[in-house]
Amino acid sequence: MDIEISQNGSCLIAALSGELDQHMADAIRGRMDYGLLQAGIKNMVFDFTEVSFMDSSGIGMLLNRYKQVRKLGGNLYLTGCNQNLFRLIKLSGLERIVLLRDSIEEAILEANNEK
Repeated sequence: MDIEISQNGSCLIAALSGELDQHMADAIRGRMDYGLLQAGIKNMVFDFTEVSFMDSSGIGMLLNRYKQVRKLGGNLYLTGCNQNLFRLIKLSGLERIVLLRDSIEEAILEANNEK
C-alpha cells in the first residue's frame, strides 16, 4: 500500500494504492490525524482508484475519520471505488454517511464550496 497525502483548501486528500489492511489502516490513521491538525482542514477525501482490496480494518479507519471530520463540521468523501469496494462500503452501511463522488476534483470542488 502506498499513501500520498496532499491538501487543497479545506480538504486533506489521501490517494491510496494497493491493499488496505490492518497495517496500512494504522499508517493512514496516523498520517491523516496529523493532517487534521493543520489550520483550515475539515474535510477528507480518499481516492480509492488504485486500491485493489480493503478489509474490515479499512472500514473501521474510515468510520473513525468520518467521526473526526464531522466534529469539525466537515465531510468524508470517497472517490474511485471499484465494484468490490463499493459493495463492501454498502454492506458496512458507510454509503449512508460518507459522500461518494466520481472524481477527486468533484469532491474537492464540493467540499471547498461548502458554507
